[in-house]
Amino acid sequence: FGAEGHLFVTSGDRYASLNGDLAAHPAQDASNHDGVIVRLHDDGRVPDDNPSWDRQDARPEVWSYGHRNPQGLAVHPETDAVWLTEHGPAGGDEVNVSKPGKNFGWPVIGYGVNYRGRRAIHASTHAEGMEQPVHIWIPSIAPSGLMFYTGDRFPKWRGSLFAGGLAGSRIDRLSVEGNRVVASENPRARSGSRARSSPGTRRLHLRGDRQSPGKSDADCEIGADGGLGRQVPLLELDLAVSQADRSLALAPAGSTGGGTRRPWCGRWMR
Repeated sequence: FGAEGHLFVTSGDRYASLNGDLAAHPAQDASNHDGVIVRLHDDGRVPDDNPSWDRQDARPEVWSYGHRNPQGLAVHPETDAVWLTEHGPAGGDEVNVSKPGKNFGWPVIGYGVNYRGRRAIHASTHAEGMEQPVHIWIPSIAPSGLMFYTGDRFPKWRGSLFAGGLAGSRIDRLSVEGNRVVASENPRARSGSRARSSPGTRRLHLRGDRQSPGKSDADCEIGADGGLGRQVPLLELDLAVSQADRSLALAPAGSTGGGTRRPWCGRWMR
């Protein structure tokens, strides 16, 4: 949801064929929902200030188009701009800032290649009338969740954009100025994965691309389905296992010598 209460919905290109004229690809056509961002009221109505299109058959709910496979979506806490991560093909994963009525180029422009044979896909990396990404990953990280950090616990991270990556189990921190990414880092190469115990250790790695409500950052919480956790400065947690009742408990890495452990609400994991 945006700052004004509008609902933004991502829709991928449905793996439409890349054969023939790339400009005729469904993602280059605002008359369908392939490769678009949709903007609606929460009751499904189309806002009156959605983009006006040159063609009569364009879908009025389409906010931007020319996307491949949008994944994470986050609203900037100060500018209200809608940021998103997108899967590229082999290479060329993107961070984009969605803008009303704009064409983000897939598959005419881009920075990736075909999965098989690494053959070229795009006509170019740039084209008139098509938007450029604000950040790309080569090789791909397979982007997932996305969030702007607005908490108080880590002041130097405030305003940073955190992007989860399924490939390599990672979380990238992107420093943002306006609508630009000015720096990036991957604080922990092994963070970013779903909760999974490391072989031969009592340490848990978790995907931490959501913060707690109310800007108060807990050490860790993992959903009952083993899903998203919360970003902490050390993304490794010591894992205590009770063989008696198969219960688990967590504490920040290096703190197992004392202190209160936080119970884990998830399933037992072998």
